[in-house]
Amino acid sequence: MAYFNLDLARLEGYGLPVAARELLIALGLYKVRRFLSQGLRLRTACDLEPCGDLKATKPETFTVRTEPELLAAVLLIEVSFPTGRFHATPWGRHVNEGVPEWPPTPYRLVRALYDVWKRKRPDWPQSRVAPLLATLAATLPQFYLPPASASIQGARQGDAATQQVKGH
Repeated sequence: MAYFNLDLARLEGYGLPVAARELLIALGLYKVRRFLSQGLRLRTACDLEPCGDLKATKPETFTVRTEPELLAAVLLIEVSFPTGRFHATPWGRHVNEGVPEWPPTPYRLVRALYDVWKRKRPDWPQSRVAPLLATLAATLPQFYLPPASASIQGARQGDAATQQVKGH
């Protein structure tokens, strides 16, 4: 039997915001779950195997989330735009309508990550990437967005939007 101790009282005592405390708890539990699910060969020649699911003893009401749930809780994707611009047309809209897709749809993000995997890291096995993509596809993201504005720079000369901007 193995015991892992996550000192919830100490985390509470730090006076962190609730979101920060929840992130630390999720990260700690995710590391324990990963340790248990990825094989337990320690420094000895013994191969250990879990004989049941992970459970909390105190407090009794504490529920240990599954590995995919914990991954979703600790996963953060930061997207930067080196030119300070993002150009994406929502599905079903024409590029000349001047309607931006902001924030990016989850489908666009997952598709971009899949593309990067296949082009930049083709040596990574599917078993490494598929759980991440499945988690991203199954959970709606929370966005923390900078201020943004729509631009009509792509509008054609004769468009009503262009004429309004020029004062015609």
